[in-house]
Amino acid sequence: MQQLEYRPQSDQQAHRGGAPRSQVILIVALLLFSVAGLASGFSVGALTGKNAKKTSSMQITTIAPPQKGQGITPTPKPAVKIIPLGCPQPTQASSIYQGLAQVPDGATPYTFVAQARDQIGGKCNYQKNQPIHSAGITFKIWLTTHVPTGKVFNFTQNEINNVLPHTDQLGQPLDGKVDDKDSPELVNELQFSTQQVQQSNNQGQVIWNYKINPDLKDGKYTLVVLANWQGKAYNWSWYDLIIKKQG
Repeated sequence: MQQLEYRPQSDQQAHRGGAPRSQVILIVALLLFSVAGLASGFSVGALTGKNAKKTSSMQITTIAPPQKGQGITPTPKPAVKIIPLGCPQPTQASSIYQGLAQVPDGATPYTFVAQARDQIGGKCNYQKNQPIHSAGITFKIWLTTHVPTGKVFNFTQNEINNVLPHTDQLGQPLDGKVDDKDSPELVNELQFSTQQVQQSNNQGQVIWNYKINPDLKDGKYTLVVLANWQGKAYNWSWYDLIIKKQG
């Protein structure tokens, strides 16, 4: 009779009387996996709790965009009170007070400074009319034919009705009359280095610098100065001017 010899498996040889090696390895692996999962759970929970605290402590500020049309309302400037104008008066800085003839050589410089005045004491009373210290009064000067002493320079009816009420039209030549005779503007006989039509500064003054056209003939002429306050009030005055070539 043949005997059969039984040889135990390797895991049974290593763990006689105990659990097989494969079971031990499986149990250890499960324990390690459980511990790792537990540690991971604590880490995630701690991180989540920390972020949750940060989120709850943050304050969200909403900035509303300004509505259209909102903003600081500008303070309106007070309206300028327009009063009747007296005759504009040249100051002592004007060349006409030098008492000399002006030379038509296109080189000699001359100055005319006009001051706006009110009508206190009369329409054209230089002793009583007071200076108006206000900007924005429009002035113009020009040369015309001589106005004889005792005569009055006036504007034509067309200028009174259609030009003087509109300061933007004062740049065109202006026509006047002395009695029934025409007294038109002599265009380009005064050669300006400043603007011929200007607005007053805050002292109510305007300064012109000019020279005399060399083609202007010797003789007596009249220099006219007009002050016009937005077409609602205006007045003018005129002064003799002698033109004489040198030599």
